[in-house]
Amino acid sequence: MEKCCGTCKYHYHESIDDGWFCLNDESEYVLDYTDYEHCCEDYEERD
Repeated sequence: MEKCCGTCKYHYHESIDDGWFCLNDESEYVLDYTDYEHCCEDYEERD
């Protein structure tokens, strides 16, 4: 499985803007909009 935002447990879908953003408070991208293919060193796989 590829380690990218799309498979990370912190990648959250915002239904209002139909966008995705990061909820990992340890990531430099926290609360930023992210693409499915984006990745960072704070990745954690979904359960």
